[in-house]
Amino acid sequence: MSENNGEYTNRLFRNLILFSSAIGACLSHAARSSGEESLTDAQLNALRFLYLKHDLVMRDVAQGLGFSFAAGTKTIDRLAQKGLAIRTPRKRDGRQIRVTLTEKGHEVARQIKDEAENSFHQILSNLSKEQVTALNEAVETFLLGFIRHEEDVASLCVACGFEDGLDCRSRGGDCLVKEAITDLLGTVRRDSKSSDE
Repeated sequence: MSENNGEYTNRLFRNLILFSSAIGACLSHAARSSGEESLTDAQLNALRFLYLKHDLVMRDVAQGLGFSFAAGTKTIDRLAQKGLAIRTPRKRDGRQIRVTLTEKGHEVARQIKDEAENSFHQILSNLSKEQVTALNEAVETFLLGFIRHEEDVASLCVACGFEDGLDCRSRGGDCLVKEAITDLLGTVRRDSKSSDE
């Protein structure tokens, strides 16, 4: 039984790697269909983030994407070279650089988002409602199992912008990572309060 269990675990692990690659391939296909096939994963993430969030300074973009300031600047510079983003000094504080999508960048980001969503919907349409529910529950259980420490939570958070981005913990929303951070912080506070008593 344990040998079969080991084989099953290996197969599941391989399938999860393939699943992750398939999601990446959907996003890459979406980028190609927009005519921007040369976008790297970092540039795609930055494009998505800027599409969902507005009026950001360079520091916010780097922080939101989990990049160093230098790496964030380099990524935005590449988007600017492609005519997808623009960096301008903020009027009230010229030392801060405001980052926005150009009209072309906004259109490309929208096309990529729409194409990726269409791909996912098309794939999910091959599954029954029960299979979709089971898949969602399995993915959520897997993610909750992964989240054990705050460092893990931080590495999983992609500051997606869907849940109000950079400070999503203070707002409502439906994100496992946000919930896990909130739960962890609550546990830490309860533990420190009990040790003080």
